Amino acid sequence: PLVTGQLRMKTPYPVQYGAASTRIFLHVLNEYEADTQSVIKGFKSILDNLLAKHSTRLLQLRVDEIEVKARISYVVDGRKHIQPIRLVASSTSGDWLKTDAYLEYPDPVTGVTKQ
Repeated sequence: PLVTGQLRMKTPYPVQYGAASTRIFLHVLNEYEADTQSVIKGFKSILDNLLAKHSTRLLQLRVDEIEVKARISYVVDGRKHIQPIRLVASSTSGDWLKTDAYLEYPDPVTGVTKQ
């Protein structure tokens, strides 16, 4: 029953699959020698192909989020820099598996991400 003032969450899944969702997390340990924009474009391209080919299966598995954590390496003034990046395809905003990318800035001492 819907209580007054409450909104029912919309889900793309048929009722027989229930309301629970699945997340896929991939942590890539190797560094990519590429610029940030090409990695983001590549992720979006791969995800578009994945959705075109396997959308029925992803719906059956109730996949609501795909997250890839990777590291990009680049050279500035002869010094190698590493930039962690988090590539996310999420359904939390209402669109099914909408892509976003976030640059991470870890603490140099602890390695814990600050932003």
